[in-house]
Amino acid sequence: MTRIGSGWKPAAQENLVWLSFDEPMPGDRRDQGLVSTEHAEQLALTKDSTDYCWYSSSMQGDQAGPQEIVIPYGADFFYLYVDGTMIATSKVPLSEDRGPITPEDPAHPPVVANVSEVGHEHGFRHSFNLPNLPPGTHRIDLLATAVGMIKGDWQIARPMNFERKGIWEGVLLNGKPIHNWTMRPGLIGEQQNLPSSQSETGWRTLTDARPLRWYKTQVDLPATLLQSGAVFRLDAMGLGKGMIWVNGRAVGRHWLVAASNPPNALSQRYYHVPADWLQPSNQIVIFEEQAASPAAVQLETRG
Repeated sequence: MTRIGSGWKPAAQENLVWLSFDEPMPGDRRDQGLVSTEHAEQLALTKDSTDYCWYSSSMQGDQAGPQEIVIPYGADFFYLYVDGTMIATSKVPLSEDRGPITPEDPAHPPVVANVSEVGHEHGFRHSFNLPNLPPGTHRIDLLATAVGMIKGDWQIARPMNFERKGIWEGVLLNGKPIHNWTMRPGLIGEQQNLPSSQSETGWRTLTDARPLRWYKTQVDLPATLLQSGAVFRLDAMGLGKGMIWVNGRAVGRHWLVAASNPPNALSQRYYHVPADWLQPSNQIVIFEEQAASPAAVQLETRG
C-alpha cells in the first residue's frame, strides 16, 4: 500500500483554548445511589442510556501487603480506584469472543459456529493487583465502561437480551466475596448535559491532565469555508479513551490504542464530522477517562 499526502489542514486557529470540568468521584456525589448487599448488572441499572456505571464498596485489609481484586464476570472495561486514587485498569486487548457470560451449563451447551474462536473461556475475567496497602478499611470504586453491544457468530443461540455489562457474578478480594455495594449509573457531566450546555459553571482553564475529566473548546469557522463543500474530520491525537461531541452531537467513542502496522501508528485517530453539524461558532466537548490532554486535538478540513 502506498501512502500519499492527504491534503488535510486545520480548519481554524491551531492553538485552541480548552476548559476542563472534573467529573466527581462517587464519594463526592450528592445522589444517594442504589444500595444493595449484592451488585446489579449494569444494563439493568442504565437501560443502555449511558456507557458508565460506578460500583462502590469497602475492603478490609487485615494485614499489609499485596492484594488482588478479581471480577470473574464483568464487561467491558474497568477502572479501579482505591481511596480516591486510580490504582489499576482492565488489561488490553479485550477478546472479541469472550466466551460464556456465565459458568457453562451442561444442559445447554453453546453452539460452536467458528472453530477458530474456541477456547475463550475467561474473556470476562478482570484481575487487579493492588500495591502494599496498610491494614484497615479502604474505599473501592469501580467504574464500569461499556464499549457497545457485541455480536458475532460465536453468539448463535445466545440472543441479544443475554448481553451483559458491568458486574454480574461478584467481586473477590483475595478470593473472598465483597458485599454491600452502592451503584450509581451514569456520570454527573451527563446529568448536567455538558455536551450541549453553554453554561460556564464548574469549568476552569486547562492545567494538568488527570483521569475523569471533561474538556471543551470553541472553534470558529469562516462562512466561506462552510459554504465551500469542504469535508471535516477531528484529529484526536493525544487523547486516551472516552467520548467526543460536536455541537451536542456524538461524534463517537474514542480509544487511541497502538496498532501493529504501520509501527507507532494508532488504531484510530481521525473521526468524521458531518459538515451539516457545523456552524460559524462550534463547541467541541470531550469526556476523557484517562490522564490524557486535548491540547493536540484539531478540527481539520479538506476541500
